[in-house]
Amino acid sequence: MDRPSIDDLEAIGTLPDGLSLEGADVTGCRFEGIDLTEASLRGARLTDCRFERCEMTLVDLTDATLHDVEMVACRLQGVAFEATARDPIGLSVTYRDCDLGLASFRDLDMRACRFEGGRMREAFLVDCDLRAVPLRDLDATGAEIRRCDLRAADMRGSTGLVFSPCDNRVRGLRIDAEAALGVLAAVGIACA
Repeated sequence: MDRPSIDDLEAIGTLPDGLSLEGADVTGCRFEGIDLTEASLRGARLTDCRFERCEMTLVDLTDATLHDVEMVACRLQGVAFEATARDPIGLSVTYRDCDLGLASFRDLDMRACRFEGGRMREAFLVDCDLRAVPLRDLDATGAEIRRCDLRAADMRGSTGLVFSPCDNRVRGLRIDAEAALGVLAAVGIACA
């Protein structure tokens, strides 16, 4: 059975009637101001797409692939990114000023991702490869970061960081002095 193909679509405010992204090859598309709350993108292959100011809370990404996807000022609360398909490229997403509260990233290769501003409150990053990934200017209050490879990652400007350097690989991690206090607190070191 052929997969539906959606190319170079520009959708602002709403999707065209009858259009489903589920199981589709979606290439070069732009989505702006669309409510995709709890929408199914199961099995979709998103390549070179941009989502701007979209409501994507609890969107279903089961077996989806995301390559060169840009998300700008989107709400992605509670999204289970670990449900995406496993492919050799991993996730390739830029998150700019997004709300990733309660989102979960588990056992993912995220070396081609970028996080620039936004919120990641109470998100889960567990067993992820984040080597050299920029995680800049995030509000990460309450985020759980465990068993991740953070070598050479850049967390400067991020706040609310509390994670153990003993439980994560951190050589070369760039972090602000103020945020480092939260990291020290995670291993029981109090600074006055």
